[in-house]
Amino acid sequence: MERTEEYIKQQLKKINRVEPSPFLWTQLKAKLESSSEATSFQPRLALAAMTLLVVINVSVISFSMSGNDGQESAVLLSELNIKTSNQLYSD
Repeated sequence: MERTEEYIKQQLKKINRVEPSPFLWTQLKAKLESSSEATSFQPRLALAAMTLLVVINVSVISFSMSGNDGQESAVLLSELNIKTSNQLYSD
């Protein structure tokens, strides 16, 4: 156990401090600014897509409810042989 601690201490003493490149801060700042411009578009796109979906849903619902008293759907159900009762099992 003591041997490994001594070995680790010796290895740590061999490590030297490295100086960063002269324009490191400038490069980091430029990269952060460019990435923030690219990600600012995504929330706008998501909001526009959600708004479009809501508008389409409202228009479909209003179109299906306007002037239709259920006769067309009753014809479709009878043609497809679908029962409209809420009974789960037949007697």
